[in-house]
Order: sequence, then structure tokens, then C-alpha cells
Amino acid sequence: MADTNMLSPLGAVERAKMTRAQRLLLNITDPAFAPKAAKAGYDEEEHAEGWRLFDLAAGRTRPFHHFLGAELRRALAGGAAKAAERYHELDAFENAWFPRARNAIRRFVEATHRVAVETAFFADLQQQPEGPGVVGSVDALLKRLEGLRDSDAPGAAAAWRSLVKKGLTDEARARAAALVAEAKAAARPADDGSDEAQIRRDGEAQVAAFEALSLWFNDWADTLRPHFDYHGQVRLGLTRHKGGRAAGGNGEDGEDDGGGEGQ
Repeated sequence: MADTNMLSPLGAVERAKMTRAQRLLLNITDPAFAPKAAKAGYDEEEHAEGWRLFDLAAGRTRPFHHFLGAELRRALAGGAAKAAERYHELDAFENAWFPRARNAIRRFVEATHRVAVETAFFADLQQQPEGPGVVGSVDALLKRLEGLRDSDAPGAAAAWRSLVKKGLTDEARARAAALVAEAKAAARPADDGSDEAQIRRDGEAQVAAFEALSLWFNDWADTLRPHFDYHGQVRLGLTRHKGGRAAGGNGEDGEDDGGGEGQ
């Protein structure tokens, strides 16, 4: 497991071993098995330790999004579907108010100031196709609209009132500003990389827990195997039923345990 993928650090062999440990933990409480296990030294402390290690090794303490790829995590965190909805609504806002603003300026701003106001309003500002680019253009458009509202150029106030009359209300502008803020936040990484670092730390902890669980299981497999017949060993995961015959031994891995049936 030297080059383990920390997104999901347990491979097929490790998962098979986990399954056997789980069978032991689940079935050892059967009244047919518990007394014999207790006589062999298996007790509350060992049972609790087995479950503790199993939970850690299984990744139960890790959030599910840790097991997804980075791209998918970002998409889910940003809400890909919601992002598309934001872009669509912002694009509609842009399509409506770009031409209306231009028409209002040309109609109401006095001729001596019209070109200067229009040039300043649309400087470095162009409509963008629906998508991430529309976020910046609407953000800038909102600021330019505020500038028109506050302008002392002759006719600017009349231009602003005409836009409000057509639907550029405080609520409409607030909605667009909220969409811009949401889209900007979603476009940022969740943090400065600490999420990736946390995934690696949690993955390493999961691997360490699996290794400890494997030692726990091997210890108890060797200890308990002589106390149970073949069928009991199979039910407890101490022996793998392989090719119609039992496989026993020292339980060193989940693939092949050697020979011997136990008593």
C-alpha cells in the first residue's frame, strides 16, 4: 500500500480482510460462539477495540465527499446545476439591461454630454455569452448603473428613472447582485488546499487503522481457530471456504491462509 490513493485507500485484498474482521465481530456474539471466545480471553475490551479499528479502517469517520475525485468535489461544492441556473438568470439580466441602458442614455442625456456618458458607461464592458463570463459583465453593469443613478450629467436622472420604470427596481438589482456573489463564491476553491491535505491525513489514518485491525484480527484468528470446528471457523471468518474445502492457518492475509481446520 506504498502508493495508496488516499481518496479510497483500501484495495480488494484489504476489503476482503475487512469483511472477515466484520464477520468475526458480528458473529462472535452468537451464543454458540461467545462462551468459547470468552474462555480464550476475548472480552469487552477486545470486542470494543475491534469495532473501533473497523470503523476507522472502513472510513466511517470520513465525510463521503472525501471519496470523490477533486473535480467532482468542486462541482458538488459549487453546485454545477445551480451554477448553470445562476448563469442563465444573469445572462437574462444582461440581455435586458445592456440595450435598455444604452437606449436610456441616448434618449434622455443631453446631447452635449451624451457621448461622454455613453462612452464612460460602456468602457471595457461588453455582453458575454451565457456562462462564467457573464458574472463579471453583470457585476460591472450593476456598478455602471449605480454610476448613472448618481451622475450629475444633465438628463442622467431622467435616464435612470426610465430604467426603473421599465423594471430596474431595487429588488431586481439586489437579486442580480446576490447571483453575482453566489457565482463568485462557488468559483473559488473551498479553501487554500487544506481540504486536499485533510483528505491525505484522513486517508493515512485510515490505512494505519486497517493495519492495526489486521494485526488485531490475525491475533484473534490464531487464538480462536483451535476452539471452533470448520463450520464455526467459516462463520467467524477465521477460515475461508475456498474451492469446497476449508483454508486455515495463521491468518496473515486475506488471500490465502494455508491449511489446517482447527478443532
